Amino acid sequence: MPSSFQTTQSTTAPYIIMSIKNISAALLYALWLEFFYKFGATHDPANFIGSIPIYCAYLILLSLLIKILRLQNRIVIPLLLCGAIGLMAEWFLIGNAPWTTPEALQIGMFIFHAAYPVIGLIILPNKKHTPLFKKITALFAIFTLIASAGFIIPHPDLRFAWFIWIPLAPYFIAAGLMLSATIKR
Repeated sequence: MPSSFQTTQSTTAPYIIMSIKNISAALLYALWLEFFYKFGATHDPANFIGSIPIYCAYLILLSLLIKILRLQNRIVIPLLLCGAIGLMAEWFLIGNAPWTTPEALQIGMFIFHAAYPVIGLIILPNKKHTPLFKKITALFAIFTLIASAGFIIPHPDLRFAWFIWIPLAPYFIAAGLMLSATIKR
């Protein structure tokens, strides 16, 4: 008969592996936009590298919060929660508040911070959302090709269109797809 330690250990290990997989997926969706912004719009690769551990820590905390609040099977509340937390981080930690940086696109920051954690932490691990995850992944693949054209056709007046507006579009579409998935249920 296995001890309670062995039982706990055998059920905890797959959870940890799944959590690492989900956090890694969310991290990739976060770094996707950061890549275009840091390498295309601002030409700041060092800041891109520095953002990786920050996103990792942030996603670990969000993952724990989602688990504590038992939101793993929901979409709307995590979208709103992650978007609000991300927007507060943008405002108070990064300095992109509307009163200090009025040109910053607030709705874009909200949707970005709402979408990438939910894609990795809720959509990916939930088997019933596998078709939705595949659609979102295909969407990002298409927009990768489109936004990458900015590196081939570098025009200073189009830099923010290529590296901010176009890369933000799949987050808006993905959020819409996730919301429509909740309506269909």
